[in-house]
Amino acid sequence: MDLTGIWPERNGGIYAIRQTGQDIWWAGLSDTYAFRRGVTWTNVFHGTISGNTIKGSWIDVPRGATANGGVLELLIVDPNLPKPVSPGQLKQLAEHIARLQSGNGSISDAAQSPSAEPMQKKQNGPPPPPPPPPTPRPLQMVTRVVTGGFGGSQWSRSGDPAAHLDITQRFNSARRNDDGSMHDHLKMYKDCVVMIGITASAFTSQAGLLWPFRHNYPDFIDACNRWRSCGFNEDPPDGDVDFDIQVDRAALDAQPGIWTERWLNNPAQFLAKLDDQTRDANLAGPDGTTANMLHCEAIMYGRTGGADHANDPNMLTVLPGWADTGGDSVLINGQPAAVTPVGPLPPDTDAHVPVNLRPGISLGERQRVRVSGFFAIDCHGVFGDCNEDDAAAHNAEIHPVYAIDIFQDFTNRAPGANLSGVWHCVTDLGTYYLRQNSQEVWWFGISQDDGVSFANVFHGTLQADLLTGRSIDVPVRPGAPENTADLSITCEVGRGGLATKLASNGPAWGGYQWEKLYDSPPFPSMPDPFPIVPVPHPTT
Repeated sequence: MDLTGIWPERNGGIYAIRQTGQDIWWAGLSDTYAFRRGVTWTNVFHGTISGNTIKGSWIDVPRGATANGGVLELLIVDPNLPKPVSPGQLKQLAEHIARLQSGNGSISDAAQSPSAEPMQKKQNGPPPPPPPPPTPRPLQMVTRVVTGGFGGSQWSRSGDPAAHLDITQRFNSARRNDDGSMHDHLKMYKDCVVMIGITASAFTSQAGLLWPFRHNYPDFIDACNRWRSCGFNEDPPDGDVDFDIQVDRAALDAQPGIWTERWLNNPAQFLAKLDDQTRDANLAGPDGTTANMLHCEAIMYGRTGGADHANDPNMLTVLPGWADTGGDSVLINGQPAAVTPVGPLPPDTDAHVPVNLRPGISLGERQRVRVSGFFAIDCHGVFGDCNEDDAAAHNAEIHPVYAIDIFQDFTNRAPGANLSGVWHCVTDLGTYYLRQNSQEVWWFGISQDDGVSFANVFHGTLQADLLTGRSIDVPVRPGAPENTADLSITCEVGRGGLATKLASNGPAWGGYQWEKLYDSPPFPSMPDPFPIVPVPHPTT
């Protein structure tokens, strides 16, 4: 019995389970049908199976908003096995046989009674074909022992229930409030890009859709009929949050396959715009040049309903928008955006005004950020001119933006800070969500394409400046790799749990490097006893 697969839980969320021998690992992610899973909660588990019973430890990691942990005992149930006969059922059968024997002498005599004749007549002629075998039902899993506030209780290995659209389908389906699709307005180049850079402008949006009472889909998609008088060929405010970054070009060019893989159009056109240093009306970055500048736009909504279906309950969110909720929102430091104007709103609904992206997060010019989203060239003008071959037209964009992460200033850290937090992998561009509990360390790592390329769970221990443990790939998406690696990772010398950089010693994952984006809010320590499932460690 191999339990590897995707197990939806009846109360919501999917669990990507991997079995290696007697070891069971999983990553559990909320928001099953959202653009980005795991925003409400993400947990990881490591345990062992004996017979049909699994025992082990689980813990939340800071991809989600919860911070719990504990132990679980789970029971695997095969619904295809015959159910055992209870003592009461055996007693009923014995009594029924006794009644037949006492009334007619034997069971065979009863078979010759007149009531059996219709059945005998039906049996004349060729026998009917046998019924088709029943469709096997998927394995089930249920909880027996739970600590730490774990919410799941019943799973089925029935696979991923969500339909994953490709990016072209998403762009063709997402509606803009100018009666077009996202694809009508943008020339598509590359999905799931990750850029490190310095902000070069304020974050702004048009005032008309910043009023809280207009943070709803009908007022967005049907703006011209509901609140804005639009003239001929005039677009309403689109609700985009706009900003600019100057890309760290050395970090960009070091990304594996950045200029050769997964491009939907000619990468040379995009590259030429980044290389260009024409002044004219182009914005200069923090280094004083106009090279490596990218305009970024976080859209308000990315749903499938047009103005005539603004209240359709069956519409889908196919691209993240800052006014949407949960995993369908643009993420700011991993959590849904909450865009608000910095000051009073002017009466001019088209005016661009500064905005905050989340309460308590200050983001302005000259801050180091990581921006993920889609490479596009914005096509402006009446005829939708893309100017893709004009390098001096700086219309290369990250549009739409999926997430913004702000690199923390680690000179001023909260009490109790340790390895817990969100980490950027310089080597594979994935995001790693670490949770340290005493000397025990867990992580959930996921690729820049949100699990299509890889997702893994790590469980190990930190001793001084050395982190050792095991990483297991888990099947968040079909077809992802299934690797296992014993890792030895060095923290910055003398920093231990306060390290902000990590490096793998090899031989597995040799040369891998991580940089911390930000600490997570201090986690409560798990109460003792919190058992550590033994993990084989490489010798050093």
